Amino acid sequence: MISQYIQNLLPAAKMVHSASAGSAVGFTVGTGKENGGLLDRVRRRFAEFDRQRSLEYEYRHAIAQLESLTDAQLRDVGIARADIEYAVRHGKLPV
Repeated sequence: MISQYIQNLLPAAKMVHSASAGSAVGFTVGTGKENGGLLDRVRRRFAEFDRQRSLEYEYRHAIAQLESLTDAQLRDVGIARADIEYAVRHGKLPV
């Protein structure tokens, strides 16, 4: 059951039964290109996390800039104060 969970979690993991450990089950992680090794997947996850973090920073910066405008300035732009975050995150006003 647990070994199946690990295989689902890490498709590149290869289950290896250790003869010296008796019934214990260990696994080795493939790092080759054949299955997109674990290290490659970890690198992609970190790259995606970094991209999302940078995007969130840009959103928060844009929201802060718009929130610093007066109501008259926002009206000139065509955005209500309540719609600032939605407009920044979705690139359009709510319908």
